[in-house]
Amino acid sequence: MSDFIEARVEEIFFEVFDVLQDLGLTKVNGGFIVTGGSANLLGVKELLSDMVSEKVRIHTPSQMGIRKPEFSSAISTISSSIAFDELLDYVTINYHDNEETEEDVIDVKDKDNESKLGGFYWLNVKQTKKILMKMK
Repeated sequence: MSDFIEARVEEIFFEVFDVLQDLGLTKVNGGFIVTGGSANLLGVKELLSDMVSEKVRIHTPSQMGIRKPEFSSAISTISSSIAFDELLDYVTINYHDNEETEEDVIDVKDKDNESKLGGFYWLNVKQTKKILMKMK
């Protein structure tokens, strides 16, 4: 992977880590799956493997005639949409407001501002330091 593209992909992965942390998702069970067109980048699996200490794999759809990673996002969206429509046959949606069951919404920005990498136990510290040194 060229140095320029590698640096941008690393930035994207760090943004993903930030979003996961903001959502309170600090542990990943089962590893990471790279999907979509970015899965075709040579070395992307190895790059992510160097950044995390979890299993990393490239997802290739198994539907007949569509065996390319760039189609996985579209296929997943369509599949989940079909599954959701089937689920609606069995679910009744109540549109009435019920103030007794409302929960308080906590703004993520109100949380203590932790370091960007805090809480991610699966990040490879050595690789992280290397990347941060490149960014300076």
